[in-house]
Amino acid sequence: IGLFSKSLGNNVTLVTVVGGAFFVAMVLIVMLGVRISARAQLVMSGIELVILVVFGILALAHGPTAAGSPFSWSWLSPGSFGGFGGTSGSFVAGALIAAFFYSGWDTNANLNEETSNPHRTPGISSLIAVLTVFVLFQIYTIGMNMNLSSKEIAANSGNVLAVLGQAVWPGDGGKLIVVAVVLSVVATLETSL
Repeated sequence: IGLFSKSLGNNVTLVTVVGGAFFVAMVLIVMLGVRISARAQLVMSGIELVILVVFGILALAHGPTAAGSPFSWSWLSPGSFGGFGGTSGSFVAGALIAAFFYSGWDTNANLNEETSNPHRTPGISSLIAVLTVFVLFQIYTIGMNMNLSSKEIAANSGNVLAVLGQAVWPGDGGKLIVVAVVLSVVATLETSL
């Protein structure tokens, strides 16, 4: 809701009703069966992936900006991630946690009995999920470093994707990246149900 209006985003009742509506919608989809749930997951994940790829390309094409930095291969070195946020290795730890929570490999592996070829398909889908998340993390690491200053990243650590979205597509278009995050949360809710 805060995506459309800051004042509406501060309305606890409205935010609760909208959140509850998403929850009820996901419950209904899950109740319709695994085929409908799988299709809903495909649609949500497909839209999310398209948004992330588009913004990743925009970030790479847009940078480096005055606030950002020219590309450096050192950004991709695991040894360069110590000390961010005051704790050595916190960036790597955060990336690993995010990869675990958002990659979907665990769900793919747990649903192997639902697949057409349970001895082969879950492993392949899990690898594809992990590789996709890895590539997206690399694109966004480069894109953020090229478009945002370290002060901007630190000051907006809870909302850095929205800041990047506005940097590469100012106005309403830049808000679309937040839709990818919302879809990820809703898809995770559906998976949990």
